[in-house]
Amino acid sequence: MLKTKQHGVTAAGLSQLVGLSVMWSPHDGIKFNCKITDVRTAFGRIDVELQPMEGEGLHWVSAARVRGITDDSQKMLAKVL
Repeated sequence: MLKTKQHGVTAAGLSQLVGLSVMWSPHDGIKFNCKITDVRTAFGRIDVELQPMEGEGLHWVSAARVRGITDDSQKMLAKVL
């Protein structure tokens, strides 16, 4: 089973993030509600692929840059990060 060196998180643990509703802020003052569509590890960090709730497109960002919209989604993120 895959484990990241830095976080000790299993691939199964990362896959639980797929489908979570999160908020991403690329800059101060602007925020987007998104869903996590995929998760990967790269160079010791965890990245998530985001799809906006409104509009279209996909974008990879560090999981550390997103926040859960609900308490449950924030708790799941906290387990991984």
